[in-house]
Amino acid sequence: MNSAESVSKFLITLLNITIFFLVLLAFAASSQSFLDHSTAGLDLIISTLFTFIFCGIFIFMIFKLKSILLTVKIGDPFCPNNIKSFYTIAISIFVLGAFDLIGNLNSHQGIILIGTPNFVIKATSFIYILLGCLALVLAEVFKMAYKIKGENDLTI
Repeated sequence: MNSAESVSKFLITLLNITIFFLVLLAFAASSQSFLDHSTAGLDLIISTLFTFIFCGIFIFMIFKLKSILLTVKIGDPFCPNNIKSFYTIAISIFVLGAFDLIGNLNSHQGIILIGTPNFVIKATSFIYILLGCLALVLAEVFKMAYKIKGENDLTI
């Protein structure tokens, strides 16, 4: 087993464990919030829905990352599906950043970059933007590598 296979196998196992814990976390957080309140109000239902959407987007990104790792494991990472997966991951990260920004507009805890009495912009919003841009750059790098690979395949 070469190094790429062993690293891919380890990362796929780690991602599977992460999916399991994200599902547990989503159900635990939502069930705990319902147990703490005697009546289920609209804000509790919306909060639970956002928790499931947030965890669902993370799980979706992990499945996309697993599909990329499987192509690395078999030795063909520069394929059109991986390019699409990186674009999808980038969009998902930007959506998560928007959820985080909206969800924390009134929260005055954590690292605050811009803060007024009415709203707050935290550092996590910029981290999401940075990670989304990184995924877009990786998509472009994989697109260029796929093009170069195609040209090399024609010359051999």
